[in-house]
Amino acid sequence: ALDAAAALAARAADAPGRAGAWFEIACAKVTAGEAARAVAAGAHQTLAAMGMTEEFALGRLTRRLWAWRDDAGTVRERAAELGRFAIKSGAG
Repeated sequence: ALDAAAALAARAADAPGRAGAWFEIACAKVTAGEAARAVAAGAHQTLAAMGMTEEFALGRLTRRLWAWRDDAGTVRERAAELGRFAIKSGAG
């Protein structure tokens, strides 16, 4: 799903005559953010407390991942924006 969302966002952003691709980009951000959360959670469950020690980069990388998820608006904000758009558009 993430590959498809990213590809659609890139295609929409590159489309000629397109005023903006905010919908596709917001969908890709939400999809990527949720995938990142799931992967980080799985890695931390696998390594438990060892993942936060200096010997493993997981803790440092996870902190960067959390910061990245909040860049240009949080996943929650983008999901809410998409929900408002769907309601306004009359989507069921």
